[in-house]
Amino acid sequence: MFNLRTLRWLAIGIALTLLLAEVWRVSQLEREWLLILEDVVSAGLLLIAAIWITRDGIRQRALFAAAWMLNAALLYVSFHTQWFRNADILSNGLGALGPVDIAVAGLMMACLFGLALTVWLPPEDE
Repeated sequence: MFNLRTLRWLAIGIALTLLLAEVWRVSQLEREWLLILEDVVSAGLLLIAAIWITRDGIRQRALFAAAWMLNAALLYVSFHTQWFRNADILSNGLGALGPVDIAVAGLMMACLFGLALTVWLPPEDE
């Protein structure tokens, strides 16, 4: 069902989604370009790793796993920062989950899923 080809397409989709979401967020919030650099670099690394893993090898898998983990970590920070910001706004101690929060959590889980499959899938024969 899942193989490296499927994971490559999942990675490309997530990377493009993250890039487009960051461009949208920058246009809405008028953030400095330096503040978006980490998101663009992490999504770019995932995109490069997905393109580079056309052949199965240890180096390719290591870069692919690192790219998955970097994106999952950045999405984790983004999700929890937003969660606690909402909790401060609501002042009842519980943050409200909006559609953006749910989307970020879903992307984070997809990155963790991709990381797990990258590590656990058996090597492919050429």
